[in-house]
Formats: sequence, C-alpha cells, structure tokens
Amino acid sequence: MGKICAETGKSVREVVLERGLLTEAELDDIFSVQNLMHPAYKAKRYTDESEQ
Repeated sequence: MGKICAETGKSVREVVLERGLLTEAELDDIFSVQNLMHPAYKAKRYTDESEQ
C-alpha cells in the first residue's frame, strides 16, 4: 500500500477505496479519532474448532 501511495501520490484512503478493499464507512471507523486513540481488535477470530 505504501509503495502504491508513494508512486501515485494518492492517500491510503483513496487507494483502499479505488481497490474496493474497504467501504468508506469502514475507513471512517478505522481512522476515527476514538479508534486512533484507543484501538480495538474488530476482526473475526478463527480457531481450529470453528473451522470444522
């Protein structure tokens, strides 16, 4: 991501949206002041038991 941003001069937000990696709402949540000051793990966790 950093390499693409450096080569194109675009922001991380612009590149992520162009590539459809996250929605605008997801980016707003990730880059919110609250999340930047107090980050929380929000991804789904997979365990060996849940894969069966």
